[in-house]
Amino acid sequence: MTSCSFDRLLGLALVTSLAACAVDAPAPDAAALDARRRLIRASLDVRGIRPSLEELDQVKSDPDAVDGLVEGFVDHPGFARRVRAIFAPALRTRRDEISIEGEAFGLDAEDEGRFAEAVTEEALNLIADVAVADRPFTEILTADYTVIDEILVAGWPVVPAEPASTNDGLVRAHYVDGRPAAGVLATNAFFWRHRSTLENANRGRANAISRAFLCEDYLERPIDFPSDIDLSDADAIENAIDHNAACQACHATLDPLASHLWGFMVLTEDASAVSRYHPENERMWQPQTGAAPAFYGRPTDGSLATLATAIANDPRFVSCVVRRSYEALLGRPAALEDEGQLAAHREVFLDSGLSFKRLVQSLLHDPAYRGLAEASAFGGTPAPVADKLVSPELLQTSLEALTGYRMTIDGRDVTRVDAALRAFAGGSESGPTATPSLGQHLTQRRLAEGAADHLVTGAGADSVLGQLLAALPRETPPDPDALTPLLRVAQGDPPDLARRRDAATQLWRDVADSDGPAAAWAALLTALLADPDLAIY
Repeated sequence: MTSCSFDRLLGLALVTSLAACAVDAPAPDAAALDARRRLIRASLDVRGIRPSLEELDQVKSDPDAVDGLVEGFVDHPGFARRVRAIFAPALRTRRDEISIEGEAFGLDAEDEGRFAEAVTEEALNLIADVAVADRPFTEILTADYTVIDEILVAGWPVVPAEPASTNDGLVRAHYVDGRPAAGVLATNAFFWRHRSTLENANRGRANAISRAFLCEDYLERPIDFPSDIDLSDADAIENAIDHNAACQACHATLDPLASHLWGFMVLTEDASAVSRYHPENERMWQPQTGAAPAFYGRPTDGSLATLATAIANDPRFVSCVVRRSYEALLGRPAALEDEGQLAAHREVFLDSGLSFKRLVQSLLHDPAYRGLAEASAFGGTPAPVADKLVSPELLQTSLEALTGYRMTIDGRDVTRVDAALRAFAGGSESGPTATPSLGQHLTQRRLAEGAADHLVTGAGADSVLGQLLAALPRETPPDPDALTPLLRVAQGDPPDLARRRDAATQLWRDVADSDGPAAAWAALLTALLADPDLAIY
């Protein structure tokens, strides 16, 4: 992966330049990040925004200050949003559509987008609430409350909790339909996403839980599947599950896990029924599978709360949280060489009483995260991360923080909807891509164009760049020195600032000569924000 020159970008050959760079330029050798790049990387990963001028100045004058600065990022309001992003690929609840329409709950058609967003974010909201409050992270599985958008309060079987409001305007609420206290496992969002037929008997749901919270995916197990089973015959399938050794290798633990989940089994699309838990169905496992509830060989009372507690107490849960967080911040899958560092971060997490903030702070100091190839005290030398690709969601949030511009479809961020820009940019409900692509670059370009127009028309006057822009003349060529703060904050104080500043001034003059000052400012701002260098951090 590499970045293209600012001069080529200012020549407006954006697509051609990216393709040429991706194909022709060799990948750089891994190298330690300097203080400036560490600041930018941590700010994007933990807050979802680029550093301020004040922070850039502080690190420029005292590079050692970056350690304290980045540790404080976990207390920023944007941290909740980044926690959601870390766990969204695990839960896979962020989908374009849900099976139930908001109209069934008395909402108007214009509320459909917000309703879908509210449903798909519920479980992630609860995880973020626990992380931000710095409570033991097992509470994501044992909490007796949920966290929802207020649009859901009237139609769902909930009452506000105490305190009801969160810092980002959401509502803490208690379900009042008899469902057990089981944190994320008791949310409508999780079970609306992971549906089950009567024949599947909650097995898909059980695997979704195992995959998300234990990092154990039954579908990835090597299985010598019998070729003589008639998959069109339900009785033949059930007989194989009960008696075939190859099938039993998974189903012996999967089916008892699934037996805890029958309270969410609903054989209708009625909105009232689907939004409620059904205690009367909890023992449907008896006639359906006959698999008594158990957790990996240990019998349980069958309660969803008991299952959630068993997962929270399983050492694999802590290891899974550490692995998911490590992979999210490094931007790559963990390999065998990473196992030593995973163990080191796990110890920090345990010693902190399962503080997710402390885990993130530990990860920010990880040698590989900082671009260093260092052997772990627990064994292995993880591959250093010299460059990371900005995710579609980070493109959106960082631009919004700089310019005040937010591109939406039906009230939802375009980078979180496949039908808009998420899939085009290389993302999905399973997470962002780590591979640069033309779609990712064109998404950045489109967002940059919208943000530039937003600033030029004055709509973003109160934003970071809007306030800096207000100090510059609009009808005459900008003084190169006066452009310095604008470039520094937009592009993270690049080492070749003077060259970029002079090129930006010349671009303004060239466009103004043909299309006027307003178009010149739009072109200059688009060039700054669409620079491929900003897609790599």
